[in-house]
Amino acid sequence: MKLIRIGVIVVTALASTVIAAAPADAARRDSDHDGMPNRWERRHGLNPYKANATQDPDHDGLSNIREYRLHTLPRDADSDNDGTRDGNEDNNHDGVRDAYENENEND
Repeated sequence: MKLIRIGVIVVTALASTVIAAAPADAARRDSDHDGMPNRWERRHGLNPYKANATQDPDHDGLSNIREYRLHTLPRDADSDNDGTRDGNEDNNHDGVRDAYENENEND
């Protein structure tokens, strides 16, 4: 009887671990391995099954991967509507335009 209880506890603990881990894995899933999660790509009208990190659909000077890292919108050239295109902004305030950092992959 003791052995059965221990087995049930172990199976229950393992099942809980698998169920708890599933949502976190889904949030990080990147089917095309381009550095952007599927969920983010879908939310912004990108194809999560086609590597598109280097594309720039809004022509603001920032690639999709930079838009993801900077929390800007890949289909809106001026994500914060301040009159300055995203690529001309300096979101990390280091004195270097984001578009230049994009070209040179600097942060």
